[in-house]
Amino acid sequence: ASGSSRGSGRGYYRLHYHPGNLIFAAAGNVRHEDVVEAVGKAYAHAPAGPTRIARTGDTAPPLRNEVHVAERKLEQSHVVYGTQGLARNDPDRFALGVLNIVLGGGMSSRLFQEIREKRGLVYSVWSSHTGYAETGLFTVYAGTSPKRVREVLSLVRDEIAAVVEQGITPEELARGKGHLTGSLVLGLEDTGSRMSRLGKGELCHNEILSPDEVVERIKGVTEDDVIAVGRRVLTEQPWALTVLGQTDGNGFDEFVR
Repeated sequence: ASGSSRGSGRGYYRLHYHPGNLIFAAAGNVRHEDVVEAVGKAYAHAPAGPTRIARTGDTAPPLRNEVHVAERKLEQSHVVYGTQGLARNDPDRFALGVLNIVLGGGMSSRLFQEIREKRGLVYSVWSSHTGYAETGLFTVYAGTSPKRVREVLSLVRDEIAAVVEQGITPEELARGKGHLTGSLVLGLEDTGSRMSRLGKGELCHNEILSPDEVVERIKGVTEDDVIAVGRRVLTEQPWALTVLGQTDGNGFDEFVR
């Protein structure tokens, strides 16, 4: 960053990278006692520093209806359409996970089937959600030809409205929950993923849920839960839009009103 120096970098490191502010996670063919002993030896002479304090009371940045267009001479136009999601500890995050799978998570999703498979308007399209400490980010991405941007955005809006107004089918609910639980189980086959899950649980959620507990929370999601979180996230907040590539020269304000 501008104005940074070796001294400022060392100062930042000493402020944050110390035993009082670190979490160690281990998975695999290890014994808890051995890990504790190894960490203790490695940091035996390091200053403890202040104890980590969980962040509370942070507020999300303001969300505004905005359109950003960056004209570039590209073969396709890239569209990101987004709104505020859920914080990483929000109890509705499991219902939103199911909704995300149904709307735009994979080749069986509504966005993929309607916009790519049936109409052939996009090279790729998907939705995603990321949870942060105090807020989240829900986005839809599409890559399409410049002349199709407005049509694709209209179809995305239609699919979002359909989910909120009509709900999802029992088959979609089962598929969404099956996808989430399947991804969890597949992730447990990798030792690094097991380690990351433990560290993330301690660092971000202040609790470590067992795989069975996570599966039970996912299985507990109902159609009403999905509809409720859909209304909360998809209809009760402002939307923002970014278009990168060539456009028809007209604005896109109607998509963020």
